[in-house]
This record gives sequence, C-alpha cells and structure tokens, in this order.
Amino acid sequence: DFELTVRVRREDRADAESDVTIAFGFQNRVKFYYTHLSRDTGDHAVHNGIFRVNEADRERIAGKGSAPALPDTGWHRIRVVRETASGRIAVYVDQDPNPRFQVVDRTHAFGLVGLGSFDNKAEFADFRLEGTPARGCPAGIEPVEHRP
Repeated sequence: DFELTVRVRREDRADAESDVTIAFGFQNRVKFYYTHLSRDTGDHAVHNGIFRVNEADRERIAGKGSAPALPDTGWHRIRVVRETASGRIAVYVDQDPNPRFQVVDRTHAFGLVGLGSFDNKAEFADFRLEGTPARGCPAGIEPVEHRP
C-alpha cells in the first residue's frame, strides 16, 4: 500500500505530445502499472489513464473518456493511492476530491515506483511516498529505505 504525491510540470512541445508517467508495481520490464498524464483526453488510445503491462502490450485499465490531467504547462499536484488488499488504484489531479482515474486491479501486488516521461522532458518536485514496504517479495525486490 502507498500514497504518492508529487508536483509535476510537462514540457510544451509543438512537435510531439508532452507527458508525465508514474510507474508502480514495477517487477520487471514486462510486469508493472503506470499512469500516463498528458494534455490529451482519455479518448487517445495510449494517453491519459492507468495502464497495466503484464507480459503483453500495455492495456488501458482506467481513464477512457477522461478530461486531460495536464491541460497546460503549469505545475500540477498528482496523488496516486494504491491499496493492495482491495486492488484499488486511484489517481488524483490538483485539489480535485474525486479521482481522475480509478480502477480495481490485483494483478501486481508489489514492486518499485518510478517517475518519468515517454521521450519528452518533464519536471518533478516535492516527491513524497508513504506506505508499507513489502518484504520478501517473490521477485526478490526489496524496499529501499531513504531518509532525508
């Protein structure tokens, strides 16, 4: 279980879609979740939603038809909540009390967390990750404890 909060800002590019990604449940290159945040709506096949990679091509599991998560190049607060027992994954944007994307999925119960972008530039600030470290994961991934 975890709650991740981070402020993000995407680059403004006329020649390409600019985005931010947050990966979690990362066990290896073919088993993980990620949320893709962009200026597109959830009607774009691979933008703006929650996706699952499970030994196959990515699959959208939430966000179809959603409003853009990052409609402009300003700073936005993103919060990702993961509850492994229930399988709930929720992604919040700015101060909206309702999730922008939400799904119940128990495919990947553990894994690493990471921030990034697909072939673009993005900025991240005020990263905070709170939760319960998973010990003895079947994939041999052990938590890395960082203290400021």
